[in-house]
Amino acid sequence: MSAQPSIRKAVFPVAGLGTRFLPATKAAPKEMLPIQSGVGNVANAVLAGLLTGPFENLLGFTEVLQDGMLDLLRAGKMSKASATSISLSAAAYKDFEDNIDFYRERIILRPQ
Repeated sequence: MSAQPSIRKAVFPVAGLGTRFLPATKAAPKEMLPIQSGVGNVANAVLAGLLTGPFENLLGFTEVLQDGMLDLLRAGKMSKASATSISLSAAAYKDFEDNIDFYRERIILRPQ
């Protein structure tokens, strides 16, 4: 038996039915698109699960940036994150303030 190659990168569309991806999925499979996460505990739990996976250089796109994406950025698993707003726990907000120069290079806030 030959050894199976290990998976090093993956894309996880995390929320909704993916209908917003329709123009993009005509050009590339949904599995090849960057991460699109939702808002709330489920999305945060899914993103937190990526911390222990073998994934690297993830890109995150979300409406509301939450603690899970900061964790991925800080761990070096995610290289960039884009959002229209930020909603953080008190502990994550303190980390965000204390490390604003680190996050400034990695987070893009865009208009809604």
